[in-house]
Order: sequence, then structure tokens, then C-alpha cells
Amino acid sequence: MAIALAIKIPGDEPAISRTTVAAANDRPERPVGLRGLPTMLSAERPGAELDRAGMVVLCRKGQTLVEAGDPAEYIFKVLSGTLRAVRLLADGRRHVASFHVAGDFIGLAAGETCDHSIEALGDARLMRYNRASFEAMLDRDPGAGRRIFDIMRRQLAAAQDRLLLLGRKTAAERLASFLLTLADRATAEISTDSCEIELPMNRSDMADYLGLRIETICRLLTDLKHRRIIELPGLYSVVILRRDLLEGESEAKA
Repeated sequence: MAIALAIKIPGDEPAISRTTVAAANDRPERPVGLRGLPTMLSAERPGAELDRAGMVVLCRKGQTLVEAGDPAEYIFKVLSGTLRAVRLLADGRRHVASFHVAGDFIGLAAGETCDHSIEALGDARLMRYNRASFEAMLDRDPGAGRRIFDIMRRQLAAAQDRLLLLGRKTAAERLASFLLTLADRATAEISTDSCEIELPMNRSDMADYLGLRIETICRLLTDLKHRRIIELPGLYSVVILRRDLLEGESEAKA
């Protein structure tokens, strides 16, 4: 008997504001849309200094956390919400490099400047660290250093998977792999009693992330529906009816 997993995918939204946000009392001459909050985190668990060293900030829906080309002064950890890393190509096309959700770090591998703009798809809470203080703290706290090493190892593995996704897979295989990734991430974070997941990325985001056109995304979703692999009960939802068949669709053919 098939188990259905519902994934909500909101439709396209108007273009977001490009206003860079900053923490309250930090660079007061810039627009203040990122507000600092006090932290109350346990000092008992390993790497606790990593939590104590940061400031919790808020980034509102549609705001830009950092702009491509900005000095890489900060590292962020996403506490809630979703953000996307984007870059505009020389010909004006938009490339969505990644989506960042709760637990992800932003800026660990940055150089002197930020490679991508980071935009909030919905209201987001983040822990913000000064880069120099962050690096010094890792030298003092072996537990925090191990945590960051594990995170960077997972990010490298994800980057390698993305190279396979874009370099070797067909459009249909890319979309199937993306849906499976969403399903796996969701079921790892929610109770098994609930299979309905709200996601902030729209079809335009999906297309730019997968290197496809919006029309291709829509056509592929319709094809999967006609083959009874997924169901589309509404504009903003996908129900996986046959995960086994979707997994078959995601495998790159020789």
C-alpha cells in the first residue's frame, strides 16, 4: 500500500526587496530590519561556547541578509525559517545556489567577500557570529571545532551531490531528486503523524536551483501526476504516491 507524503510548494511571489538588513544598534546608518534578541542556551552540552558567542537576529521575509560582494564579516547559523543563496550571472540570469534551513551555517567557506546574496524566503531567526571571534572561539573550544568540522563535511558532500545533479542528470531526474530531498529533510524533522510540509520556495526558485525553465518544472510535475507517481491536489502542494517509482526517476541513467 502506497504511503502519501504531501509537500506544499507556494506559487511565485513578487520580487523581494534588495535592502540589506542589519542588527539593531549595528551600523545604525543602514536600514534596521534585523533585530537582536537575547540568547538563553545551555552551557552544559559540548561546544556550548559556540552558542554563547553569537547574537540572535531576525531577518524579515523579502529582506537580504548579505549582498554578493559585501565583506564577509559574519557567519550565520539558521535557527528557523528558510533563506536562499543567489547570484546574478553576467547575462542577467539568476542562479539559486542553495537553500538554507534550520541547522545550516551560512558563510563558513566565504573568502574576503560574500560570493552570493542571501535572501529570506520567510521570516527567519539566525545566530550571528563575528568571523574573527568565531575562528578564535573554535581554537579554544574543541567541541565546537568538531561540530563545525562535521557540518563542513556534510556541506562538501552536498556540494558533490549537486555537481552530479546538474552535470549528469536529466531534467526529470533533477526534479525527482529534488522532491526526494525535500521529503527526506521533512520526515527527518517532523513527526511521522504529519506528512504535510509548507515550503517557501516557489516554482521559479526550483527552476533556478535545478538549472531548468519554469515551463519545464510545470511539464514534469504534470507528467509525474499523469503517471500516478505524484498527485497535485492544489497549486501549492505535491503528494508523493509512489516513492519507489520516484526514486527510479531520480537515478541517472548510464
